[in-house]
Amino acid sequence: MGKEEVLRRIREAEAEVQALIEEAERERDAILAKARRDADRSVEEGIAAADRAAERALGEAREAARQESEALIVKGRRAIESDRAAAERRLPQAADRLIEEFERNVSKG
Repeated sequence: MGKEEVLRRIREAEAEVQALIEEAERERDAILAKARRDADRSVEEGIAAADRAAERALGEAREAARQESEALIVKGRRAIESDRAAAERRLPQAADRLIEEFERNVSKG
């Protein structure tokens, strides 16, 4: 084999190696791009799941607050009714005391 034949084969081998390197780089770039897309999708899915969980927790907290508020309102209304009933029971005594005080002031004066 002559010198030129050896040089030609070397150039062909170099061209094949260069083609393999370029193909490997394209594959690497494609794999990295897919990995980035997958990572982005995973992050987006994680954020969406966290948002759904937060909405669910917020809804549950709102419902618990509503129920507690209703319970406090019922308790307050019961206390008001109890106080009103007690005041109504004491009304005749209060009226008697006012009359007595009035009569005492009138007789002193």
